Amino acid sequence: MPTVFSMAPLHNVHDIHVQTAKGRLFVIDIYESGAGNYDSTVTVLDKASVSRSYHTEAKSTSANDNFKMAVEFIQSYLASIDSSDSIVKIHNPCNCPFVYETEQNIIVSDLGINIKVLVN
Repeated sequence: MPTVFSMAPLHNVHDIHVQTAKGRLFVIDIYESGAGNYDSTVTVLDKASVSRSYHTEAKSTSANDNFKMAVEFIQSYLASIDSSDSIVKIHNPCNCPFVYETEQNIIVSDLGINIKVLVN
């Protein structure tokens, strides 16, 4: 059984850490917001700027879509502030309750990122 953080009695979250070559850290949180519905945020932890959280696109019935939107957001963010920086690590510290490791690897590969995601 996967480990799931419980944010509140009605919200479970899949926590994913994304690191870049230049030391930036992003935290993707995909929230289960009711039966079969997902919402997500990306928190930017950048030494060069103020940390901020951003909501991805509208709620989805697919956690995979939320993961893809979050990674695309990170790629876009990096392109806008430092096009020489890139994603070098994606780590799931608490298992993969919503987007499984295999699915994450397919999504990142489809987005042109040549890494394997880590779990625990």
